[in-house]
Amino acid sequence: MNNDFLKYFNSARLGYLSERENRIIELRYVLAGEKPYTLEQIGQKFTLSKERIRQILNKAFRRVRAKGSVQISRGEIDKPCAQLPKYLEEVLKPQEPGLTERVLLLIKETLPDTPILSYAVPLILQCALNKSSFRAALKEIKANFPGGGQQPGIIINKIEY
Repeated sequence: MNNDFLKYFNSARLGYLSERENRIIELRYVLAGEKPYTLEQIGQKFTLSKERIRQILNKAFRRVRAKGSVQISRGEIDKPCAQLPKYLEEVLKPQEPGLTERVLLLIKETLPDTPILSYAVPLILQCALNKSSFRAALKEIKANFPGGGQQPGIIINKIEY
């Protein structure tokens, strides 16, 4: 593994999502070289509620996953939205035991400056999994995370899908 996640993720989102959706993702997940913004802080920047920002993020991730599924079903596996889920399936192997370790390794290698449980894990999981699988995987990761995710210095916010 290396920085392929960011390469595939940025290629998919920049080629498919709106400028506003991309900026919200950049602010939320530290992709613009800044500190991570809370939903409320992003809402203030865009004069929207934090709930609306959450909805925009969820819709953006659903759109990228759906576009990837369509591209894969058409055999367009070289397209950006198709490459992201193929890469994540290969790297994370979500159906196999040990998902927590693989997600944390991917984060360590690609998002080392991003707070783990509140930002990096949801980013990876939302790109890779549907809503029900996301919740189950997040629960597993939080349960298996050293100290239950309560280590000093790790920001843990309410994570919603």
